[in-house]
Amino acid sequence: MLKKLTLLILPIYLLFGEELYVLNNGDNTVTVISIPDNTFIKNFPLSTPIDSDLFGITIAPNNQIAYITSNNDTDSTGDQLTTLQLYDTNIVTDISNGIGLNLPYFSAISPNGQFLWIPNYDNNTISIINTSDNSLAYLIGEGLLLNEPWSCAITPDGAYAWIVNYPTTNISIISTLDNSLVTNFDAGSESNLGIAFSPDGAHAWLTNNQNGRIYIIRTSDGFTLNSINPDSALDSPAGIAFSSSGDYVYVANQGNNSILVIDANNYELVTTIPSNGFLSNPTGIAINDSLFQSTFKHPSNHRQ
Repeated sequence: MLKKLTLLILPIYLLFGEELYVLNNGDNTVTVISIPDNTFIKNFPLSTPIDSDLFGITIAPNNQIAYITSNNDTDSTGDQLTTLQLYDTNIVTDISNGIGLNLPYFSAISPNGQFLWIPNYDNNTISIINTSDNSLAYLIGEGLLLNEPWSCAITPDGAYAWIVNYPTTNISIISTLDNSLVTNFDAGSESNLGIAFSPDGAHAWLTNNQNGRIYIIRTSDGFTLNSINPDSALDSPAGIAFSSSGDYVYVANQGNNSILVIDANNYELVTTIPSNGFLSNPTGIAINDSLFQSTFKHPSNHRQ
């Protein structure tokens, strides 16, 4: 006798979509947006130390944990690293001491998920965190030509960390093998904030918060290929992230509380995701590209 089977039919975008996590510096909330349909899934508050605000977010390669940095934009008293469990958006831990934080803004995680790199703006160092126990593995800085480092990104092959030195035009490239300086090159613009690599590692995209442009750099030689502001829509751009396909780039627009979606191939503006009452001075953004979105997934059945 055949048993009756009941199938749960879910919309395709819920099964195969991605989620964009946005940190709202204005009210210390996190907004989750389903992409590519750009619908708002949820918005929730996140606790921070007194007088501190949310800045950077990085999602682990296994799409289970988000690492969030916050500070008070003045001194180290409000520095914090928060680990957030994505499937239920519960805080796993808050860490303020013992990992060398000193005004952390945007961080990056190695492709194997083993180390989290956090630039420390106020003392020109980088805290490298062992994600297995959230302990400080290395505190580096000497000889790396760091100058108020704001953000970093790690190449898709895991070989190099690019560190954006905010007040200068320079980017420091560090070998992740021995944490030594490989080179320091002129990116051609000051006040760069966010950085993201295309999935193939061929290009780095930099957001410039002051002049409202994005610089596209060829990673093989550091040459700036283009400087763009599609439809003049950029307004104090901050965090930046690629879709997993590499076809689209998402940019946090601090100036008008929106997210821009840019075609990575022709540099044209695809759409603008408005605030809808949720986005408030958006800073850091990251994409969860799991097969199943966090609303439905659980570690017991999560794809590795």
